[in-house]
Amino acid sequence: MNRLVITRYNKAIVSALFEGMDMVQVSLNPPSEEGILGNIYLGKVKNIVKNINAAFIEIENGRICYYSIDENPNPIMAQGYSEGQEVDTSSKKNLKIGDELIVQVVKEDVKSKAPVVSANLNFTGKYAALTYGKSSIGVSSKIIDEKERKRLKEIAARHKGRDFGIIIRTNAANVPEEKISSEIVRLIASYENLRKYGIYKTCFSLLYRTPQNYICDLRDSYTDNVDEFVTDDIELYRNMKE
Repeated sequence: MNRLVITRYNKAIVSALFEGMDMVQVSLNPPSEEGILGNIYLGKVKNIVKNINAAFIEIENGRICYYSIDENPNPIMAQGYSEGQEVDTSSKKNLKIGDELIVQVVKEDVKSKAPVVSANLNFTGKYAALTYGKSSIGVSSKIIDEKERKRLKEIAARHKGRDFGIIIRTNAANVPEEKISSEIVRLIASYENLRKYGIYKTCFSLLYRTPQNYICDLRDSYTDNVDEFVTDDIELYRNMKE
């Protein structure tokens, strides 16, 4: 029997995957208020370093983050956006000190290195991920059956937009199209809602909080391979059940 065990240890949350009596995977996650990885903010450009073509962007609580201008040619700026409007991807936007833009934390700070943020946003579900800034269609390399890959790619292609792509995750293998499409529609709604309203929020606002890591472990686990989800903490139980 395979089980995913989630518990607390010194305020951190531990997720451990067992196959029978053998622990095959474990992760130790900090309390939710400490982690910012995956969060999306309305940030402000504080400085631009031309010789490395990078900017430093301030987000919530005065945190300064590194931002590569080369890797983010089409940031979503804090200015008017109408529903249904498509992004002009033909040229880079020239950032200036004081500009406000929507960014996502893609690397947390490590020792003396600042967090890294990106304007290429990702919205991840159990079966698919929406990628703003990358308009390609992709299927997890772990899905090797060519017929199934073709089916999944066709499902994703029906939902792709001009300014975002769809990546089909491993969990989608052999899942009915209705389930996959329903989730993709929800991801698109989240993206469009953030684009439409996030640009009018107060600067430095948290626009989207990524689910805690143990919830991601639940979401991302292969349903067919996990028989039980186990916890001894009532708060974790309620979050898991929800």
